[in-house]
Amino acid sequence: MPFDDPFFRDNKTMSPLDHERRMYLETRNVKHAIRALQICGELMQAGQYGCDTLPGWLLEWLMSALARVQDVFAGDVPESKTADAIAEAFGFKQTGQGQRTSAVSDWQLDARDLALAGAVWRAKRHDPTQRMRPIVAAVAAEYHVSRETVFDAWSKWKTFVAGEQPDPPDEPDPPNE
Repeated sequence: MPFDDPFFRDNKTMSPLDHERRMYLETRNVKHAIRALQICGELMQAGQYGCDTLPGWLLEWLMSALARVQDVFAGDVPESKTADAIAEAFGFKQTGQGQRTSAVSDWQLDARDLALAGAVWRAKRHDPTQRMRPIVAAVAAEYHVSRETVFDAWSKWKTFVAGEQPDPPDEPDPPNE
């Protein structure tokens, strides 16, 4: 049976699987494929109807990576470099190879940004009349990051966290104070 996204099947407007798919296609960052694989695994373990296989894009990524792993084992890779070759087969690159960040550090930054966006959403929900500047400043102080970091996190994740559409043009610019 082909994969049937349960989030869309239940008439939800957003799907974490679709989000990970779009992010993977946009960035080719392996962390999005890994997260989608985790979500699918959880759905399969829960016995969710229509989730007894993987979405096509994810199965294609996994089979391609596994083929590269087989090439590693069939090739002349020294045993001391096998782990690095397998990581590279799955798309992980070490920092220093033309990369400023790794998939792991990107994942950590996304987790932090998601937490920041969640804090902004909770504050807006608690007091809908409060303006963005004081909310952003309070969250920045609470998490010990800059206001720009909080604003960027909110801009990146607000659709996912709150289901909100992008802010209208009259939304205040990020604080530069």
